[in-house]
Amino acid sequence: ERVDWQHNSLNYSIPVGTQDDQYIKTLQKALLAVSSFNPDMLIIQCGVDTYWGDAMKTLNLTMEGYREIYILVDHFAQETVNNQIIYTGGGGYGYRFAAPRAWTLLASIVLGIEIENSLSEAWLELIHDAIEGAVKKQNGMPPAMKHRVAEDLLSQIPKKLMD
Repeated sequence: ERVDWQHNSLNYSIPVGTQDDQYIKTLQKALLAVSSFNPDMLIIQCGVDTYWGDAMKTLNLTMEGYREIYILVDHFAQETVNNQIIYTGGGGYGYRFAAPRAWTLLASIVLGIEIENSLSEAWLELIHDAIEGAVKKQNGMPPAMKHRVAEDLLSQIPKKLMD
């Protein structure tokens, strides 16, 4: 059967600076519209460039917002397509900060697992080393400035999953 794709797509304008509540309201509208297509399955791209701390950010979502989004989409998938869903990762220019935490939240929701709101020391050390290594590679930056930049970036490392 041939599908007329021109009439089977949705676009929603989301203003710069949108936060969790407005994003979720827009997503609810979109999911309602998607259900009218009577889909057999869903493919969801779970990018994190919408995270408030992303280097290329234009939106201001939080980890709590991602948790609510994932719960909403998971319930929608269960009710609409009998849980026939594929989640993919993508997006996020500060991937060491947002992506591992957001996708851990997603996995916990999909698998129905309660997780602690803490990050492992090994992960925190990995991030610490990556930041220091990236700053050291900056040619032409005076050592004192490299130290200040590294300290500033290191102070921004989240200490909890939901930070």
